[in-house]
Formats: sequence, C-alpha cells, structure tokens
Amino acid sequence: MTDASFGAVVLGVDGAGEVEDKEKAVVEGQTATCWAAISPATGTRFVTDVARNRLVEVAVRNGVGVLGEIDLSANGDKGLIDLAAGGELVYALSPGDNETEAAVTVVNVWTRKMVQHAKLSGVGANGNAMGMALVF
Repeated sequence: MTDASFGAVVLGVDGAGEVEDKEKAVVEGQTATCWAAISPATGTRFVTDVARNRLVEVAVRNGVGVLGEIDLSANGDKGLIDLAAGGELVYALSPGDNETEAAVTVVNVWTRKMVQHAKLSGVGANGNAMGMALVF
C-alpha cells in the first residue's frame, strides 16, 4: 500500500484473515506517492509520485525499506502515476499536462535503466491520461 504522506507500507494477512502492517518505508523527497507494482522478476515493489519523475524501489519482505531510486528526469516528464510490472520490465504512466505529452516509460528492473519512452498523443491521450493495465 502507498501513502501520500510518507511513502509505502507492506501489509500482510494473519492466520485469522486480519490485515496487519509489516513494514513502513519512508520515501525521502516524495510529494504524492500513490501507486505501486510488484516486479515478478525481482520480488520488489516500485512506487511512483505524480510530482517526481522517478521510480523508487522498495523491499517487500526483508525489512530493508527503500532499496534505491531510478531517476527518469532525462525524458522530460513531470511525474508518474499508474504503473505495472511484467517480466523484467516496469511500465510507468506519465499523465501529461499542457506542456508535456502523456507517455509510458519502460524500465528494465535489472539494469534500472529506461529502455523506452513512448509518447501517447498518437492514440489520443492528453493531459488527462490515467489508469493502466498490463495484458500478456
């Protein structure tokens, strides 16, 4: 789960089916962390911030919290909202605004490098783009 006021929390379910908190991860410099996806390749989760153009990698099970940050500012987006993970890739949606186009940034979870930045104006997306699903 993410929380815009501090970062992310790992939740679990105990034997009685009750939700319990497992670990809190404070994401430094975050403004509005609101989306998360777990990478099947690394077993870690990635979170986004609508006001920061970066992915933050967070541990899921080992108590380490924040593992690192992937700076994506070189692509010109202002921030990221929804994201999805599949295989060794994370796909993150930038909604766009009056100055930048909506786009999807694709990042390799092993190299932690951007492998594609696909602008979405060709499919009619504008500054209101939101929500994304990955279908194989």
